[in-house]
Amino acid sequence: MNDSPKTFTCIVLDLETTWLSPELDTIIEIAAIKITIWKADGTWKIIEQDERSMLVNPGYNITEEISLITHITNDMLTDKPKWEEVCERAKEFLGDYPIVGHNVLFDVAMLGTHDIDISKSLILDTFELSELLSSEVPSLNLWFLAKHYGYTTDKGEHRALGDTEVCAQLFIWYLNMLEELGETERSILR
Repeated sequence: MNDSPKTFTCIVLDLETTWLSPELDTIIEIAAIKITIWKADGTWKIIEQDERSMLVNPGYNITEEISLITHITNDMLTDKPKWEEVCERAKEFLGDYPIVGHNVLFDVAMLGTHDIDISKSLILDTFELSELLSSEVPSLNLWFLAKHYGYTTDKGEHRALGDTEVCAQLFIWYLNMLEELGETERSILR
């Protein structure tokens, strides 16, 4: 069997928003990590990463509930640029790379209502992979999975950059789990 080195580049994405409606709410933080992963000897590893993260002023005060969840306060957003000022930079960084995220379809929908259409990109949802590959874990919450598999970051839970770092680690874990499956198990997952 030929196991020559292979590489793959994708964007791990996460947003923090003013609430849960792509049509009514807005983005207050975006983080994206462009990772290049390498497979050799049957194991995937991250060999390069380029991360971007920024807070975005929504143009109005966020609720206390959102502040409690995200640890982002109105004071943190006051002098930050509005979405219109950062949209083109974000669009350029995302490019047409495959997109990875946990419950990423929400992020794709939110970006779609904010002038970035990535719906035609390959979308890889680690939540959906979790349903298949971590069904024995009591919760498929990103940070519960992180703790279960021993991942850590100092960036913080429910902050976009922390979520992307954990998601990237989880994605690599799942790729390696898929490598360990036999052909019969892999064909079932297709």
